[in-house]
Amino acid sequence: MVIVLDNSLPFWSKIVRRTSTIAASISSCVLVLMLAGCGDSTPLPADAAATSNYTPSSGAFAAISASSSAGARTVNTCNLDAVNGKPASSEPLSHASTATFSGWAAADGSDNAPAGVQLVLKGAQDYAVNAATGMPRPDVANANKHPGWAAAGYSVIADLSAVAPGSYTPVLEFSVDGKPMQCTTQHKLTIQ
Repeated sequence: MVIVLDNSLPFWSKIVRRTSTIAASISSCVLVLMLAGCGDSTPLPADAAATSNYTPSSGAFAAISASSSAGARTVNTCNLDAVNGKPASSEPLSHASTATFSGWAAADGSDNAPAGVQLVLKGAQDYAVNAATGMPRPDVANANKHPGWAAAGYSVIADLSAVAPGSYTPVLEFSVDGKPMQCTTQHKLTIQ
């Protein structure tokens, strides 16, 4: 007995088209899931500070001999969203300038946001500046299903003149419920 398959073009083109559509849908879903799991996927709302009474803190980075995070619990519930209103790491910063750093910090396992954060630039020499929290971040609270994180945003206008040129990893250090925490961002900052 001989079985003859119809090798007509319309039949096979439908299968190829359908397979391509399914593959594209799966690829899109995988990309969305990968971005959703990334700690840097939360954009800074353009009007977060403008629509509230929040005022960024100001200060100057100062060299520190050792990080105060010895014994701190490592968390990944933070982000440095923007530097000077642009995505973090998007351009080098002049060491003879002032820059505005904005993002959010919170503690997994707690619905409380920190009362303040210390932004540490880790490199050959570490530098730190204190940043005020309390900036409205309802997007962070909603995305993470923690209503208490609605004020987890921070912003600081910081003088960079003491920071030596080089490459740095921004790290946030803070306490929540009396427990010290440290959160390393996924960015690298270049100071020229």
